[in-house]
Amino acid sequence: MYKLAVYGKGGIGKSSISSNLSYILSERGMKVLHVGCDPKHDSTRLLTGGVPQRTFMDSFSGRGEGDVIESGTNGIYCVECGGAEPGIGCAGKGMAAMLDYVEKNTPEDTDVRVCDVLGDVVCGGFSVPMRRDNVDGIILVVSEEFMSLYAANNILRGIRNLNGGRCVLGMVLNSRDPEDRSRVEAFSEAAGVRILGEISRSAVFSKAEGAGKTVSELFPDSPAYKQLVHIADMVCDAVSGRLEPLSASPLSDKAMMQIAAGQPVTDRDPPAVRTDCSFDSFDSERAITYKGDYVMPACTSHGAAEALLAIEDAAVVMHGADNCAFLDEYAWTRESYWQGFSGGRRRTCNLYSSGLDGRKAFAGEREALKAAITEAVEDGFRYVFVVPTCTSEIIGADIDGCIADLGDVGAKVVGVPEDDRFLASKFGCYSGAMTALCRMMDWDMPEVPGTVSFLGMTPGYLVRKENREYVDSLLSAFGLRRNGALIDVGRMEDVLKVPSSQYLVQVHRHPMNDRAAKAVAGRRKVYLVESMGGMRGVREWVAAFSEMTGLREAGSVFLEKEEKAYSEVISSLRPKAEGRKVLFYVRSDADLDWHIDVLTDLGMEVAAVAHWHNKFVEHDGRKSTYTGIPRIEGVDICGLREAAEDLGVDLIVSGDARTGRTGYRWVGTSTMYIGREGALDWAEKVVRCLSIKPCEDWYGRGSE
Repeated sequence: MYKLAVYGKGGIGKSSISSNLSYILSERGMKVLHVGCDPKHDSTRLLTGGVPQRTFMDSFSGRGEGDVIESGTNGIYCVECGGAEPGIGCAGKGMAAMLDYVEKNTPEDTDVRVCDVLGDVVCGGFSVPMRRDNVDGIILVVSEEFMSLYAANNILRGIRNLNGGRCVLGMVLNSRDPEDRSRVEAFSEAAGVRILGEISRSAVFSKAEGAGKTVSELFPDSPAYKQLVHIADMVCDAVSGRLEPLSASPLSDKAMMQIAAGQPVTDRDPPAVRTDCSFDSFDSERAITYKGDYVMPACTSHGAAEALLAIEDAAVVMHGADNCAFLDEYAWTRESYWQGFSGGRRRTCNLYSSGLDGRKAFAGEREALKAAITEAVEDGFRYVFVVPTCTSEIIGADIDGCIADLGDVGAKVVGVPEDDRFLASKFGCYSGAMTALCRMMDWDMPEVPGTVSFLGMTPGYLVRKENREYVDSLLSAFGLRRNGALIDVGRMEDVLKVPSSQYLVQVHRHPMNDRAAKAVAGRRKVYLVESMGGMRGVREWVAAFSEMTGLREAGSVFLEKEEKAYSEVISSLRPKAEGRKVLFYVRSDADLDWHIDVLTDLGMEVAAVAHWHNKFVEHDGRKSTYTGIPRIEGVDICGLREAAEDLGVDLIVSGDARTGRTGYRWVGTSTMYIGREGALDWAEKVVRCLSIKPCEDWYGRGSE
């Protein structure tokens, strides 16, 4: 079967020309399948006696019954795609589904398939007919108007990008202004696309359309019919192999402007074709630039899911394909087991999906979204957050409108705003989640003296019992207590209490936490404390709360007690570690200082800091204060052992679990605890690792 596609600007005459071609080919004994790919579903009308046939989309969306492939004039098989409901659904998704159906259900005796394709769009489903396995020959219908040539050039770009083979038969000039024919000839010469034939303006086309017939059937003696026969001859030559198809060679924008101005085309260089993935991409949430061929792990909804799933009595509805919900659930569950702060327990995962697929996206996604929200409400949730995904953003889903249509469902249903920059982060929609939560709060509620709410995604400070108790002990020294949080919390009531707190405190300067603070900054003052890593973090927290409350003496008393307890344990550990040398192997200097503090207090020497060979650059601005320690840049894991041996170190400290492959004694950088308890927990790990002989059971590869 020969596969022919007819492309061109909307309203240029594709349907009339393609239906006449189908008729003439059928008159020559060929069995033709005519496929109308325009949502207007008017391509097959002239082959079915002027009666619009039932469309594929009617069947696909369940709006009607009957055969999708009908028999028209001369036994021509006719299929009409049809379109989505205006303002609802995605026609491109329907187009892709229709072509898939046609591929599987084309009658076996078909000789030629003619696809009449909407040509203003060469993306999504509308590009399917031009792809390599779906087409043998492509005809471009143009007129003398510049915009028709501009559309044809864009179609050539699509063919080159999506097909890459030789499949362009040429152009058909549907003439509207013969005096401007030179413009078409200039484009033909510059782009290397032959003119297959020309159709003159004639009243017979209108008469035939009024009668629901083709010109070829109704006016076989007209000059127009002879012109159509010539084009059909060229198609027959292509089918038989006598007419060699051409490669797509689109012109540059500069060349097209020269054609528009009637100037000679001097810019002969075609637009560049990218054959590899090599670019810099900025992750806006984490302030990281990914370099070269490093693929940024991006999801337009993961940030919102990560933030909102921390609220145990709220449901999260992912408006998109089931894949989105499954992937976010996987990431959430994996983090539950892997991250120390969760204590290895599985956290709640109140995640739902609207289950968008091609059918639902075409027919309109509102019913699918309403069903998912209703399911969450019926399960007992009184807070439901709807998070947009790639699918819902691409089809332009009206989430807020759908929520408004629900009316009173006995729950607070909130739409999460999409990111300004589409797919700009691994943690997309995090800012939208913070905005949605802040909009739910009552910022006029009275403040409760002596209360604190923490803002931002803290490293599990409030998840692990021991860490909550440690934070509470520090706050109580200043006569304060926790009142709420945004977020890292248990229930919505904790979030909604945030405005009643006397102090709003952002924990840790990080781009994502900055967004949480920014969401409330216009309403209240936000204080900043850094992560409570080791005793350095304790000192910073005490200084910050002393400044906030003015209770400096209370802070000094608390800190003195902590310093004493820390020193007593460190002194007992020091004889086992003193004089030993360490090599750090880390991604960046972030969170490096408190670890070096502990090693220094143990009497150990940091010989160097080796940085991983990264393909990204961090912009969060955190730098180590230990500037005198030598740095070794771009160390691969395979070169780590050699670097350690050259330095003569006793221990490697790294957050990269692959370090164990070196067969060298090493210790990780993580600890489940914060403050003094975290510092001592890690110090004890260091000492234990120093006493263990490297062996195959521990490292996976023996060294002695």
